[in-house]
Amino acid sequence: MKRLVAVLVVFAFVTGGAFAVDISAEVIGGVRVLQGTTSDLDDEIRATGSVGRLRLEASGSSADDTFGGWIRFEGHLFNQGRADWDPLYVQGYGWWQPHRMFWFALGSHGDSFFERSGLSAWDFYRVAGNVGIVDPGNAWADGYGPGWLVFYNAFYGGFEDWGTMITIRPIPELALNFGIPFITMNTEPIDFIMLSAHAQAVFYQGWGSVALTYVGGGDPGGDNDGSIFAHLNLRAVDNLELDFGVGFNMEGADPEIGIGLAAQYTISSEFGIRARTLFHLNTADYSNNGFLFDVLPFFTLMPNITIFCSLGIALDLPDQGDSVFDWHFNPYVEIGAEWGARFFAGFRIWSVGGAADGHINWAVPIGIRVGL
Repeated sequence: MKRLVAVLVVFAFVTGGAFAVDISAEVIGGVRVLQGTTSDLDDEIRATGSVGRLRLEASGSSADDTFGGWIRFEGHLFNQGRADWDPLYVQGYGWWQPHRMFWFALGSHGDSFFERSGLSAWDFYRVAGNVGIVDPGNAWADGYGPGWLVFYNAFYGGFEDWGTMITIRPIPELALNFGIPFITMNTEPIDFIMLSAHAQAVFYQGWGSVALTYVGGGDPGGDNDGSIFAHLNLRAVDNLELDFGVGFNMEGADPEIGIGLAAQYTISSEFGIRARTLFHLNTADYSNNGFLFDVLPFFTLMPNITIFCSLGIALDLPDQGDSVFDWHFNPYVEIGAEWGARFFAGFRIWSVGGAADGHINWAVPIGIRVGL
């Protein structure tokens, strides 16, 4: 603890000038008090749980907002059994902005820079995905259906590497963003590093924004020409937010194309609905073609109590063999302020592998999110 306090104290001072520092903490976890399956391979009723996030963050800037930084310490306990998450890691970056037209940062952010996914990814289910009320993977659309069918096929997921980040704003309406993985690709040839960079242009208007992003393939002389993402966000209609994305993965002779649409319409202060859909086409061999659709109506029963009901389908259309149709049904309740402390409880039932050769899983999850 003494070392952690020392780190935060050092973080609060730079070049002899004191920063205004904000420190916050967050705990997110959940359990499936019951879970089961119709598969012949497992006839037991089981339970599981995790603390998917133990997080401490600090951020601050100098009095003249010329320098600043952010640091995050985060740990996970099991995290719903996902082995791809590190049990403990640190993220952070420092930034310099000598003028409103230029911003420079060095480091990394665990939630990425410059993401343009709108409502299609995490923001669809929000914290309900973190606590396991919905499948954590389904926040990014791979919880139900084939794992390769994800909304980041159509929407830009952001720059997640360790490196340098730059934003140039020649006019207030235009942002030119760059991410270069100097640290992640440490000691690699400079041409590999530069060809792995991300470059983005975002044009902002009162009705929304338009973005075009290029992600380098990092393969000089090879057959990976990277990916291109186009994103349109519309907010011109009252109570309606809409995101449209198209992604081209240009690896190989023919691109893989993702087309996605996500929207939220708030009908009244008590009722609203979110929906998202994705089409994916592999033009090289037509082996990975598919379709996703999720709908999430929500109803405010009383202040700080909101009921959600997630319904969705996933369709896998292989080049050879039978198509696979999967579905999920996932009602749940959220108690607490939307961006504050909350308790969740729900029920999940979903198919795996289609109707012909697959099975059905079910679970009764509860979860909690507390921010300090």
